[in-house]
Amino acid sequence: MSRQAPHPVSLLAWRAAWISLIGVLSVTIIIALMIAYQGEAGRSALTPDRFDERWQIRSGTATSDRLVLNPAADAIGVALRPIDPQPNGFTLQTRVSFDRPTGAAGLIVQADDADHFVAFLVSADGYFRVSDYRNGVWIDQVPWTTWPHIRRDGAPNLLRAECRGETCAFFVNDEWTWQAESIPATAQVGVVAAGAEALFDQFALGLP
Repeated sequence: MSRQAPHPVSLLAWRAAWISLIGVLSVTIIIALMIAYQGEAGRSALTPDRFDERWQIRSGTATSDRLVLNPAADAIGVALRPIDPQPNGFTLQTRVSFDRPTGAAGLIVQADDADHFVAFLVSADGYFRVSDYRNGVWIDQVPWTTWPHIRRDGAPNLLRAECRGETCAFFVNDEWTWQAESIPATAQVGVVAAGAEALFDQFALGLP
């Protein structure tokens, strides 16, 4: 018994399906590579920044390559530095570690002064928060939220904020964590610690 040849329409359908699948995979790979390249380009544009005379420090001490903020248990420590207006945005990065399993610290992405700012914080026990600080009161945009990429038990965490216009994307240990909207332009950026001592190093500033 001879086999019948496949119907020509079926062959065309299979070829079209394979071509479509290959096209989708190719586009997906190209997009992934572009995202990875952009991420690497953003990080490579970061310029190491020293803790020098530009910084205004409250409740802390600094050398050229490290800053320690040591606020009282019910207070905050703040360090701010000026930044020129950046219509195309900016990137901030620092590494932070704690000397005890309490307290919180992070990046200030917008500041009028040491009592009025917007911050992205992580805690020593694995939570993050996006909050406005106004005259001693925290007003949360995102309340404390547990996050698996935050290292605990005193291990340092690498924090990064990528701000474009009024939008800031936040990363912990190179993992996307949150995106906040409606953050106004700023003349100052910096770091903050709340409730316990925090050590900052590897501070860097990047411009597009």
